[in-house]
Amino acid sequence: MTTTSYLYILYQKMYLKTSLKAKGEPLYVKGDRYYVHDKKTDKYSVATNKQGWKPLVVPLTPKQVAVFADRLNTEIPDACMKQHAACSPKPTYMNVIRAITDNFREELYIVGGIVRDFVKTKTVSRSSDIDFMYSSKLNNIVSRLRKTFGNNIRIVYSKQYDYIMVGNNLKNSEYLEGFSIFSSKGVQAESLESPANSLMLDIRSGTKMSLIDFFDGKGIDDAKHDVWQAPVKKKDHDLWLDTLQNVLWRLLKFKLRGFTVPDETTISVYKYWYTHQSRITEFEWNYLWKIFGATKVDQVVQQIVQDVDKHRKELGFSSGQFILMLIEKKTVVLTPHTHTNVENDAAK
Repeated sequence: MTTTSYLYILYQKMYLKTSLKAKGEPLYVKGDRYYVHDKKTDKYSVATNKQGWKPLVVPLTPKQVAVFADRLNTEIPDACMKQHAACSPKPTYMNVIRAITDNFREELYIVGGIVRDFVKTKTVSRSSDIDFMYSSKLNNIVSRLRKTFGNNIRIVYSKQYDYIMVGNNLKNSEYLEGFSIFSSKGVQAESLESPANSLMLDIRSGTKMSLIDFFDGKGIDDAKHDVWQAPVKKKDHDLWLDTLQNVLWRLLKFKLRGFTVPDETTISVYKYWYTHQSRITEFEWNYLWKIFGATKVDQVVQQIVQDVDKHRKELGFSSGQFILMLIEKKTVVLTPHTHTNVENDAAK
């Protein structure tokens, strides 16, 4: 058995049943399951989460590792601050990860869309950022990066949020950014966005990697079939929506990408945002345009109209009423012609 000395902390915070009494006990991997060691009985119990799912660990094949490693061996754009002063060694993703983890002595997990898309396509996009979660102390990471690459390495970090970025996200779509496992906001399953977007890639070295699915294969299956759905059962949807501030925008983003979203999830999201308008802040509305860009406002509005009109009976309001709510919050600006149509629909 191999000890996962930091992942178990994240897992305990988010999923582990308290009945296992595993607080402070390490989590072990054997085959494709996690086990918790009970020191009193010297027995190993299969770890399960609150929904009863058993987290799945899937080792990548050598060919799959090679595909991911090929992406990680590319250089991070603008990782050096001075245009004509090269960093040495080259700040590739892998070299930076090696520095962050002190040559893989500490854990690091790649997360986000790059993992989800890899599960479906078995390829790794070269035009997206790479997100990760780290176990090292932030001060140690900053020191290691500067010791390895010199003061010319372009890093942005926040001790308050335990966050670090390597690269230039204002100039490029490619950069490396991460959060500490210990500062993870995910304390329950409802703190996650969706099973497909909760997958993690455990990087133990440049040659060994494992895919982690806390939803017992559901996240992998959703990623393969382009499904975006709530990570919890219907009765817990409000808890999920109370926890995450940008779920509506995420739903719209993935619908516009062609993902399947179950009706149950769609109805819950629209109903929640229409009946909890006081929770909507300026920051959250601005986030919409960070995701879509103002040029896609028509697509966003059309998707909202399609969704709300389809479920108008269950929702209890019209698409016009919902869009007027967005207008009142100053998030959507429509042409006079469209605005009149929306007002007419809202009056029906």
